[in-house]
Amino acid sequence: MAAEPDTSWIPNYHFTLATKDRALHRSRCSTFWIQASLFNPYSLQDWAILNVPGVFVLLAAKLAFDQPRSLAGKLSRLLLLPVGSVLAYLIFTSYDFSGGVADQGAINFVAGCLGCAMVLKLYEFTALTSRPVYTPVRRTEKVQKDGDHSGDEKGRRESGAPATPGDVLHFLLDPRGVSYDFGAQIPRAPETRNVNSRSSFLLSTLYRAVFFFLMLDVSLVTFQSVPGTTVSTLAGGSLYNPDLPPLQRYLTSGLLVLCCGAAPYFGLSFFHYVITLLSVGIFRQDPAEHPFIFWSPHNATSVRELWGKRWHSLLRSAFVAMGYKPGSALVGEVGGLMGAFIVSGVLHDIGMWGYGKGTDPWRVVGFFWLQSVGIILEGIWRKIVGRRVQGVWGRLWTWTWVMCTVHIVAEAWLQRGVGGAVNFVPEDYRPAVYLQRYLASSISR
Repeated sequence: MAAEPDTSWIPNYHFTLATKDRALHRSRCSTFWIQASLFNPYSLQDWAILNVPGVFVLLAAKLAFDQPRSLAGKLSRLLLLPVGSVLAYLIFTSYDFSGGVADQGAINFVAGCLGCAMVLKLYEFTALTSRPVYTPVRRTEKVQKDGDHSGDEKGRRESGAPATPGDVLHFLLDPRGVSYDFGAQIPRAPETRNVNSRSSFLLSTLYRAVFFFLMLDVSLVTFQSVPGTTVSTLAGGSLYNPDLPPLQRYLTSGLLVLCCGAAPYFGLSFFHYVITLLSVGIFRQDPAEHPFIFWSPHNATSVRELWGKRWHSLLRSAFVAMGYKPGSALVGEVGGLMGAFIVSGVLHDIGMWGYGKGTDPWRVVGFFWLQSVGIILEGIWRKIVGRRVQGVWGRLWTWTWVMCTVHIVAEAWLQRGVGGAVNFVPEDYRPAVYLQRYLASSISR
């Protein structure tokens, strides 16, 4: 009988984090010298390790500013790309960021997306062939009468002078390109806050931050309160309850996926407002540099308008660099659209892998690929009919297409228990839980 092969070298792919009466099983790749472990927010060493990929992104951005066309600069960025990508993979797959709390495990989903986003930005900066041009939303610097622009920040950044650490940091913290040439063509929602008064702008932003946090909690509580499903448990479950009549079954699944879509909308908006408060209130940035990241996505009258204009564009330039440009070079506009959405799908699928429950590219990447199909169908409609998709019928089409296809990706995530790992705030501090309890007690009287 043949001897059993030696498998001692194979890294341990599974570990368990016990939390009271339940355990969080996560599938992680603990390769090379880094072992899977809890991330300690009070450890300077852990923070130092976590920021290593960020250093590579900073260096790549610095080289993109100072040496966009030189051979040495291109080779240096080309070297940074694989090394930084491998380190991002090792670090973001070898730490558990939930603190061992099972029902907060979705933070590892976010960590996986963040690690992938860093790799995408590394690729974007590696592919740059020209220096990013600083184009402030409004010019507040005064130009000297003799024409000397040496004290003008805009003039300095455009002059080709070496980028300062502040220049690079400002560039990295502006992924939408609000103050740079690559973001000039990105549509932005009309500003309703008073950008000419810092105090008024901060108060309006604070109000929005509080409101969106409340709405985020309402969407989560609604999701967790739908009866007859196990999608809000760590074990996971299906959107579709076979015990319900067809109409009720699909109305229930529709409500669940609406909550799944509302959570990132309210959550990303909330964090954007918090960052805006810090940037404008403490670091004294121009309020005009912090427009809304969403533009009423529910009002979209086409799939193209939804994803190209009304949804957030935080990684749009990276999707263009890594997906649209290669795809369009191969098979034109159709290939570009599919390439950009496939890259977006890969990012979200890696997020689920970071959560520790494997990947599901057919459903996760497939959902995003289908969004490009929807846009292509709208292009065919315009060629046949002679006008673009718009108006009431366009809105009906958009809602129908997105609501039908989003079930695919939501089912993939919820079956893996992501819906049970989003309790980032203890119940005693959740405003929507208090509201729910108050309404329940008022009705029972």
